[in-house]
Amino acid sequence: MPLPKYLQLVSKQDINWGRVTRPEACRAALRLEARAIRAATPGGDKLGARDGALLLWDDAEAMDSLAWALERDSCDSLAGMGLRWGTHGESRSFEVIQPCSELTCGLVYPGGVRAVLVISGAVTLEPPNFKAMGAAAATEWGKTFGGIPGVIVKHFLASRWGEQNRGGGCYFFESVAAAEEYLGSQLWAGVFAALPWRDVTYEMYAVVA
Repeated sequence: MPLPKYLQLVSKQDINWGRVTRPEACRAALRLEARAIRAATPGGDKLGARDGALLLWDDAEAMDSLAWALERDSCDSLAGMGLRWGTHGESRSFEVIQPCSELTCGLVYPGGVRAVLVISGAVTLEPPNFKAMGAAAATEWGKTFGGIPGVIVKHFLASRWGEQNRGGGCYFFESVAAAEEYLGSQLWAGVFAALPWRDVTYEMYAVVA
């Protein structure tokens, strides 16, 4: 399965998973359980993540429609898309940058993902073009991040809304332990120091079957 064009991270204060169905246009949905990050990171803030879902999309219009409905707590709109969640929803939408993301994927996608790690920051390039940066370094980035122990894929991300200079990565790991090991590694310390960014944040999730 090829990688999706977009990822949408959705969090809810009162998700009732017994009543949730996946939107028709959404390729896949991963149920996420927030986990505290224990690894000592070289910098950045560990966010107090909330339980939620990661939605994989190829249809930007359908994804944006869901974001619009969540922001307005539109029960009618959500029900029309097959969703029956409570109120207080929020979502963040990202474009998956290619070809660097595809080059990190060494297994059948999404291939047994058990943990999701989201790292993002504000790119300080002028102009802040994270897409161009990823395209120029695609082969190097693919080799570097595809070789992380326990990694299934790294999606290089560019924010669709809000801070347009915000970029980063959404990693799929075989386990939470593998993600923790990566965050405490010399590899990540070197990457963190080399990238031109600020206001870096971390979020860790276990994927619930």
